[in-house]
Formats: sequence, structure tokens, C-alpha cells
Amino acid sequence: MNDWTAELVAGEGRRNIALDVFRPIEDPNGAAVILLHGGGWARGHRSATYGYARALAAAGFVAIAAEYRLVGEAAFPAQVDDVRDAVRWVLHNAAELGVDPEKIALQGYSAGGHLALMVAGTQPGSSHEGKVGGSSEGSGVAAVVAFFAAARLDSDPAAIELPRSPR
Repeated sequence: MNDWTAELVAGEGRRNIALDVFRPIEDPNGAAVILLHGGGWARGHRSATYGYARALAAAGFVAIAAEYRLVGEAAFPAQVDDVRDAVRWVLHNAAELGVDPEKIALQGYSAGGHLALMVAGTQPGSSHEGKVGGSSEGSGVAAVVAFFAAARLDSDPAAIELPRSPR
């Protein structure tokens, strides 16, 4: 199981978000990876990333399985805001976690990969930057690993159909 669960106090009429922290077993490398589950933005749970979190912790990383509000609970861009809040929380708690603030990455799967790309693609100073998480330094990250991420969301399916795709 994880080492501990942090509750990110959201305020502003929003519910709190849970972050499950997995510390390195030995030889910490000073880097943190925030893990984001998939599920089409509508389902899923941070526990789906626990296997990856344990593997990352065994390799020396601080791994954080982050919760985000699903679309049935909150409309877009609430999910992006939640991920930004998680990044700010890690930045604010970097010393306690043993993390170099310059070595924070986002890793997501499917919808989580999309959210990771959204956060990295709209860096600090954007209109989406908030204050939750405790850090006034923004929510910039050093890297993104996005598995099977939705990278083009288009309302016209014909616009993304390959010319030689099977019918």
C-alpha cells in the first residue's frame, strides 16, 4: 500500500482531493512522478495507478497517485485544475518529500495522459493557474509521459479519419 494519503484542501466551494504518496524504498533520486488514471474523464480511480506507483518507488522515485474530479461531478476544465493543484502541492511539500522541484513529472494513461498534456501545454501564468495546493510558484512540470492520450479532440470524426482506414 501507499506510505500515506494527503488531503489537498481545495476550498473555493470544491471538495478536497486525495493524493496517495509512495516513497522510494531505497536510493531516492529526488524526482517525483504524479500518476493520473484513465477512464474517459468519467470513471476510474487513482488506485488504478498503484502498481506503477510501487514500481516507481522501487526505482527511487516519489510516486503520487492523484485523484481528480470526474466529468459527472465537475465540468471541464475542473480536471485540469485538480491536476495543477496536485503539482502545486508537490512543489509546496518538495522538501518534506525529498523532491527536487525541478524534477517533477506527470504520467497519465488515456484521459490521465490528456490531462497531463493539458497541464504541461498551458504552463504557469495561463488563465487556468490557480492557488490551491500551497505553492505560489505555479504548476510547471519538467516532463510528461502520456500513454494512449487523447491528443486531438475533434467534433467531426471525418476530420480525423485516415484516408486508408478500414470501413
